[in-house]
Amino acid sequence: MKKLISNLKFLALLGLMMSVFVACEDDDEEYFSADLIVGEWTTSSVEVTSIKLNGLDFIDVMTLALGAQEAAVFEAQMEAEITDEMPVAIEFFEDGSYLVEFEGDDFSVGTWVLENNVLTLDEGTEDETVLDVEKLTSGSLTVVFAESDDDDFDGDGEDDTLSLEVELSMTKI
Repeated sequence: MKKLISNLKFLALLGLMMSVFVACEDDDEEYFSADLIVGEWTTSSVEVTSIKLNGLDFIDVMTLALGAQEAAVFEAQMEAEITDEMPVAIEFFEDGSYLVEFEGDDFSVGTWVLENNVLTLDEGTEDETVLDVEKLTSGSLTVVFAESDDDDFDGDGEDDTLSLEVELSMTKI
């Protein structure tokens, strides 16, 4: 009985210590102010940071299928296509709406919300896009987003998952 009480005291003490450590974790993460995002931004750089096919590095899969040189060319072409699809400029308005301009005078409008360093465009719609805000100052905005597509990319009759991660940096005009 004494051992049981001793074990219960130990568990209670352990629980108390765990709650103190959890409470002391870094809760001081700074969140970016939505006021900083309001204004007109132009794209300064686009970097495709990851391309994967069924969870494997795309370049590795393509190297096995095509050889190293052709795989590198194919990957570069794919990255160029992705980069070309990125916005040229975007304007965020105080009322929570935005206007985005793409290459060739193509425009799109929608809504935006910035909460806990997550910028959500067109929340609750089929066009909803979630962007992780990595940097936001009065003159610089960097977001990272991931996207995936399921299709039969290798022609074997089964769907494959192509996923990519892109970092988009913008400068305030």
